[in-house]
Amino acid sequence: MSESVADHFAEQADSQPDAPALFWDGRAISYGELREMADAAHAELEALGLPADRPVGIQARKSPEAIALILACLRARRPFLLPSIELCASAESALEGADAAILVTEWPEFAKLDWEALRATMATPLVIDGRNFLDPERLRDAGFAYEGIGRSDGAPETGDTREQAQAETAKTRSR
Repeated sequence: MSESVADHFAEQADSQPDAPALFWDGRAISYGELREMADAAHAELEALGLPADRPVGIQARKSPEAIALILACLRARRPFLLPSIELCASAESALEGADAAILVTEWPEFAKLDWEALRATMATPLVIDGRNFLDPERLRDAGFAYEGIGRSDGAPETGDTREQAQAETAKTRSR
């Protein structure tokens, strides 16, 4: 009797190689195809010569290739870590209903966000800019309470920021 997910997968791939194992981008990936990908990933993993007692970090977006790599790790009985590199589809979706946007990166996509539109989707219009790369006036004009960490350009003090943002939200909702 099978003992592991890898064993169950191998049994299924042996007995029904043409059956769909998963669907991706509108296309069925068969157990046979997924097994071929897992075999290739297993060979690549073995060729790396990593210590057997160390986990493999799999930093990959959801895809058939990522599933194949997970299956390869399971087959080799190797521990693995699967950190999520995509928690939300977009910065906009991450901020829906949020009480604050806390930025600790200078990625250009954050500077290009439509902050006016985001204000309407957030629970509290508060931006804490840990890198001081956003334009404070642009955010204040959009109705946000803004705090740049370490900034001395008249940004509100930490204790006042949340209260100001909540007051601004209450004022907007009462309109």
